[in-house]
Amino acid sequence: MAYGLSTRLFVEDGPELTARRAQQRSSTAAHNLLWQQLRPDQRLRVIDQVLDKAA
Repeated sequence: MAYGLSTRLFVEDGPELTARRAQQRSSTAAHNLLWQQLRPDQRLRVIDQVLDKAA
């Protein structure tokens, strides 16, 4: 992201990067919540399906 009139000056933690990080966190939090709601047998089934597709 450029700051002011200079397009060569880069702001490390500009609004675009901050928004992207917030979106990634909320996406991860949603997946974690979903994973926690699964029973252990459901979790194992999901893992088995992923491993079967990878093989």
